[in-house]
Amino acid sequence: MTEHVEEGTLQAWLDDELQGAAASDVARHLEQCAACRDVAQDLRALESGTTAHLLHLQEKVDLDAARWRVRQRRAARRDAEKEAGREEGRGTEREGMARAGRHRPGSQQDRPGPQQTRSGAPRKGWSRRRSVAAAAMLVLVAGGAAALPGSPIRAWIGDAMGGAPEPEVRTATVDGEAMAGVAVGLRDGRVEIILRAPRPEAEVEIRVGGEDRVELQAPVGTRYSTAPGRVEADLAGAGDGPLLILIPSSAREVHLAVERRPIMTWSGGTFRLEEGIPAETRGEAMVIRLPTPDPPAL
Repeated sequence: MTEHVEEGTLQAWLDDELQGAAASDVARHLEQCAACRDVAQDLRALESGTTAHLLHLQEKVDLDAARWRVRQRRAARRDAEKEAGREEGRGTEREGMARAGRHRPGSQQDRPGPQQTRSGAPRKGWSRRRSVAAAAMLVLVAGGAAALPGSPIRAWIGDAMGGAPEPEVRTATVDGEAMAGVAVGLRDGRVEIILRAPRPEAEVEIRVGGEDRVELQAPVGTRYSTAPGRVEADLAGAGDGPLLILIPSSAREVHLAVERRPIMTWSGGTFRLEEGIPAETRGEAMVIRLPTPDPPAL
């Protein structure tokens, strides 16, 4: 690839929708093109932020409490309307008696119009129920449009909401080393792990086991960002301790990369290493020695 990769193609690559030669071409281009790498990182950050905020829409609602509040509001509104009707009736009683002498009862002039209630008050043209339905539809449409590559709503949501919330980081001591770790759920049985700025020739110990989440532990000082099926670890300010990855046996695929360089894929119960990546077996663990990161493209 000599030209820049289109945003839609980058999004498809980030979503693992490209296969074979197409995916390899994009990966090689990103190793050489800093501009496209920046675009890819922005797309991933926007996706993480949008996903985290849309998850709030899925929070459970106490339906009983909601129904009770609706009934209370309806009852209060009915009482207010009845009281307003009584006040208006007392104030217009004499006027009604005077009109009765001028107009025949039941005439067309005495009937309320289509936009008028029998008490004479104008009828609201936009009900609360319609307002709620319109707001819900707007949320659904905006959420769907935000997922489309190149959509202006993606940029709007990213600017308005900012980045994803900080993940929950747990600390522990492993073999005398202070470690900080996170756990991330699977996305369609897959997980992508990206390490940024690791020290040269750092070792990564990978074990298979556990429940339905991938766990990543790194030295204290590591900064994490997570989304369903993805975890990034920025090791620029971390110590020199080990890196530990626990893969659940229920995972279909796990991809490990340094920056955007593929390192390892776990699939079908086996490890597949990229060319030139040294590794060895230590007991039940696979230990990989990370390559020296490539210098940034100018």
